[in-house]
Amino acid sequence: MGTSVALGLVLPMQERPNDGAKPTWAEISSWARRGEELGVDTVWLADEILWRVPEWPGPRGWWDCLTMTGAIAASTSKVQVGTWVMSALQHNPGMVVRAAETLDEITGGRFVLGLGAGHRGGAWPSGFRPIRRCRATSRRWRSSCHCCAVRQT
Repeated sequence: MGTSVALGLVLPMQERPNDGAKPTWAEISSWARRGEELGVDTVWLADEILWRVPEWPGPRGWWDCLTMTGAIAASTSKVQVGTWVMSALQHNPGMVVRAAETLDEITGGRFVLGLGAGHRGGAWPSGFRPIRRCRATSRRWRSSCHCCAVRQT
């Protein structure tokens, strides 16, 4: 039985810990196109708002995942483009489905939706149930998205 290995490239989108500088659109798009040239299967864009690490001089922010995913999709032609991993904490399930359908259209079927509960990190409000939120998004996706197959792992 043969197996295949897929190669992915996670594009850096966060402020650097040491000086707070963010990678520019020119840099991020260049890395995505170079990955495509080198034959990577998927370029991934992380979905975070803010990271707080005790060793860093302050909180560090991120470019918006969905906006950047659409831009990367429009600037590439072969590589799959995916969210690594969209947080159920930060997004309304209906808006995730709407964005995913739009990105699937922009990419011509190359979009990969990575969806997760997020990480605790002190960001979840009291009583929040992230797994329920993921299930709600998954149910909404299956019932309303007609653009592509749904695969749960």
